[in-house]
Amino acid sequence: KTVNGGTTWTKLEPFTTNFIHSVQFLDANNGWVAGRAILFKTTDGGNNWVDKYSLTDKFINGMYFLDMNTGWIVGAAGYIAKTTDGGESWTPQDSGIPTYPLVNVYFVDSDNGWAAGQNGIIIHTSDGGEHWTPQTSNVSSLLYDIQFFDAQKGIVVGGEDAVILVTSDGGTTWDNSLTPSGNPPHDYYLS
Repeated sequence: KTVNGGTTWTKLEPFTTNFIHSVQFLDANNGWVAGRAILFKTTDGGNNWVDKYSLTDKFINGMYFLDMNTGWIVGAAGYIAKTTDGGESWTPQDSGIPTYPLVNVYFVDSDNGWAAGQNGIIIHTSDGGEHWTPQTSNVSSLLYDIQFFDAQKGIVVGGEDAVILVTSDGGTTWDNSLTPSGNPPHDYYLS
C-alpha cells in the first residue's frame, strides 16, 4: 500500500491465499479485489477486507465498479453478475457466451458496458447488462483488458500476438492497425 504516490510502499498482511486477478479502488479508502472464487471489499484503504462473494465454482477474472454501489464481475464460462448494493447481493446476467471465459469488463455509465475474453470475444450492453450482444473483433486471441473513454471510443488489448484493437463507433467495428509485433500487453491505463 502507498499513501504518497508510490514513493514508498507498506506491505499489508495477506487476506487470502487465492489468486487475485483484478484490483479497483474508487478512492483512497474504498476498493475491491477479485480472483479465483473470491471478491473482497475494503473501506479503510486495504487495512481490512470483507468477503463479499465467495463462489465455490466460479473463477472471477475481472470486475468494474461504476460507483460505490454498482458493479459487475466476469469470469469462467461467460459468467457475468451485477450488484447494485455495494456487493451485498449479486444478480447473474446472461452473457450469451457459455463456452469461453470473460476476462475483463468496463462500463462508461449505468447502461453502456463491454466485456472481453478468450477467443477474441467482445460483448456489449446498452441496458446495464440485461441483454448482451456479441461484437466482431476479427481476432481469435485472448483479450486481457478493455477500456472505454465514452460510449463510442474504446480500446482492447491482449493476445499471444500483441493485439491492440480500437473503436470509435462503440464497437460496431474494431481496428487492429495499432497492433505491434512482440510481447502482448496484459494491462494498460489511459487517461
